[in-house]
Amino acid sequence: MYLVKNLGVVRSAEDLYREAWNSSPDDVGNSHIDAIEQQLTKLNHFSHQQFRKYLLRGHDKGYGLRESFADRYFLFKRLR
Repeated sequence: MYLVKNLGVVRSAEDLYREAWNSSPDDVGNSHIDAIEQQLTKLNHFSHQQFRKYLLRGHDKGYGLRESFADRYFLFKRLR
């Protein structure tokens, strides 16, 4: 959801981890990056290997989604 709310913008791994896991590590290390990558892999499998083609990568392990992602996918959030 964090990446969808920020389409077209590459956010730092620290920001993504903080939002997705509701945690503020002092430093995002390899274990944090591995956790992010595992979730991205799950999304890629769920979308039949189509998710990563919308993924943007920035300097210093940043992540983002292309704006064209909005034209392809509809996401919803469970209210309860």
